[in-house]
Amino acid sequence: MLEAVSDNAAFNGQNRITDETKALGALVNTNAQKFGARPWDGSTALSSYKYIIIPNDKRELDTDAYYAALDVAQALIDTGLTQYEADSAETFTAEIAAAQADFEAAETQAEVDAATTRILTAIETLRKGYIEPEFKGTCNIVGLDGVIIQSNGEAQYEAQYNEKIYLIAPSTETKFAYTNEDGSEIYAYLVSNVLYAPKSNEIYIKAVSTITGAKAMIAGTSFENRKAKYNCQYSIPDDATFVETGIVMSFDKATTLELGAEGARKFKANKIGANNEYSISFNIGDSYIGKTIYGKCYVTYTDNNGDMVTVYSDLHNIQLKED
Repeated sequence: MLEAVSDNAAFNGQNRITDETKALGALVNTNAQKFGARPWDGSTALSSYKYIIIPNDKRELDTDAYYAALDVAQALIDTGLTQYEADSAETFTAEIAAAQADFEAAETQAEVDAATTRILTAIETLRKGYIEPEFKGTCNIVGLDGVIIQSNGEAQYEAQYNEKIYLIAPSTETKFAYTNEDGSEIYAYLVSNVLYAPKSNEIYIKAVSTITGAKAMIAGTSFENRKAKYNCQYSIPDDATFVETGIVMSFDKATTLELGAEGARKFKANKIGANNEYSISFNIGDSYIGKTIYGKCYVTYTDNNGDMVTVYSDLHNIQLKED
């Protein structure tokens, strides 16, 4: 492995690299660290770089999944990991660094895939240490790409919990979706222009023309009066047949949260609203106070080939702490 150090001098005659070396596909890092390095785009404007790290030549290997997983991990690290339990954050950082070392040394597709799996496993483990932010009392609903909230005719509205909200699409789209902050990732679809504000501090909504793929989402959680609650929503393709939906949960952080997994408990939803939303509550006894519920929403359906499919939401935890 070659490391060329420029000392922020843009390789002014100090340590130049050839076009042939650049063609290998380098990793660069603006903080003079190998950890957290990103794919280099081949630019010759290197004034901000302190290191260029040339890994093993992986031009013949499929590394897309690895870099996609690494991007997710880096985005989590960039938050400072302040919303995660300290031990989870420390373990996560160490695991990502180790996975990157595995990747740098990888010479086969199996070794690249193993490094990818290590990152994905670390992300899943970290999320089990997520500390749900305390609900502030209202939900900030943000419409993206021209979506308007009818309540005030604007793209942003502060709603009371369970307040009925009407959405206005910007053009011909007739459906809406819950998304991340920039609208690039869809969490769940709405089947109409109506939603009820969840017990979540902020949600993002954009208009869509079609439902593509199944989604399961936990819109909010709460723990009040010794009752833990998950507010959930799901969507399935128009040509699919619904089977069931609910929560799979455990009090053990190490449990694999999938249907049928050892230690995972399933709670099926019995009452589902018009927008495919529902709540599942747990009465909490004295012996569970101070513990954490680890839970995922799931939806099972039959696709147009007759195959049974189950998809899961991201993991959401409820800390059972009394004031």
